Amino acid sequence: MAETARLADLEDEQYFTDLFTTARIETSSSKGFELWNQLESVGNTPESTFKEFTADTQKAIVIGEYEHYPLGYMLIELLTIDDKSATNIHEVFVDPDARGVGIGEVIMDFTIDWSRANGSSLIMGRAFPGDRATKNFFERFRITARLIEVSKEL
Repeated sequence: MAETARLADLEDEQYFTDLFTTARIETSSSKGFELWNQLESVGNTPESTFKEFTADTQKAIVIGEYEHYPLGYMLIELLTIDDKSATNIHEVFVDPDARGVGIGEVIMDFTIDWSRANGSSLIMGRAFPGDRATKNFFERFRITARLIEVSKEL
C-alpha cells in the first residue's frame, strides 16, 4: 500500500510547517473561518503548534504519507467528557494535489486505532459550513453532526 499514516516525529517539522501553512491559506476563505480562528483554532504558527502537539502526551500529530512522503496531517487531542475519554480532531488536512488517493482515510484509520488504544469511547471533529468534502469524509467513518453553531453579525 502506498498510503500510510504514523505519528509525527521531530524530523517532520518542516513538512508539517508547509502543510499547516497551505491549510491556513486554503481555509482562510471558508465561511466561519474568522470565528473558528479566534475561538477554536490551535493557533496560527506552525512552529508552536508542532512543538505543542509533539511534546504533550495528550496530543498528537498524525502524518499521512504517500510513498513515504508526508502529504497530510491530523491534529488530535485526548479529552475527558462526562468521565469518558474522547478524541478531539482539531484539524485535518491533505494537500489538494494528493486528495482522492486515500491519504485522509489512512490518517483517520490510524486516529481511530490510536484513540481506541488510548481508551477513547468517542471521536469528534468539525467542518466549516458548506465544506461538503470534509463533512462527507467524516461521515464515511460514521462521525456525524451533533452540534451546529450559528451566528449573526449585528
